[in-house]
Amino acid sequence: MDLRVIDAVWYSRTASSDDGGFTPGWWDDHGDLGMGEQVNFSVLDADDSEVARVQLDVKSDWGSGYGVSVPAEGFVEVYKIDVREDRQRRGLGTAVLRLVKAQYPGRVFIAFSEDADEFWRAVGWREYAHPKEPRSRHLFVARQE
Repeated sequence: MDLRVIDAVWYSRTASSDDGGFTPGWWDDHGDLGMGEQVNFSVLDADDSEVARVQLDVKSDWGSGYGVSVPAEGFVEVYKIDVREDRQRRGLGTAVLRLVKAQYPGRVFIAFSEDADEFWRAVGWREYAHPKEPRSRHLFVARQE
């Protein structure tokens, strides 16, 4: 797969970000999300078509409630990953994660699953259930390569 990552901003108060096969409402302007340091990426294919979007918090301190030690520099949290609907189930999400992780060598990546436990298991990330709140989203931690 010939993919490349570029810095991006999708939020717009005037244009609908729901166009293009991405999850409706995810990419609208939601103001301050309370992240440590937000970074947005678009992933383009060989034809320069946007095929995926990723939103990260590169200084996340979430995870300690799941029994996971927070690194001194914080986690890189995959806050959102969205593969265009017509490109899903082709290994693109896995390839996108590999590309994004390459932007932050040596850092520990996490994600809180939003109805996507199967995806995070399939990419091989370690799963943690909240020890006191079983109905909480599961935490997934990337295995060190």
